[in-house]
Amino acid sequence: MGDDRFKNYLEHTSVKSIDGVQSPYGLGKVNTFGNLDTNLFLDQSKLYFEKAGIEFITEKFDYTIAEKDAAASYIFCEGIDVDKKSIVQLSSNEIISW
Repeated sequence: MGDDRFKNYLEHTSVKSIDGVQSPYGLGKVNTFGNLDTNLFLDQSKLYFEKAGIEFITEKFDYTIAEKDAAASYIFCEGIDVDKKSIVQLSSNEIISW
């Protein structure tokens, strides 16, 4: 199942769900395959989004704004606190959280 190019890096899991995590495509385990300089990655990601004219919000986000703004799309990078957030899927917006 899946793309054979990634079979050495991904592993199926018996876990079917995690509280607070939306996983419409299922869950799996990522095996170690390299190292990421997190600070460099975040800095470069921010530069990429800013150059593309995409607003990069680092302060606490008021989710009611997303509920009222039907014309916008949002990408939420919540990290370890994802289960503590109240992200809702809005019918008129595309919201992606990871």
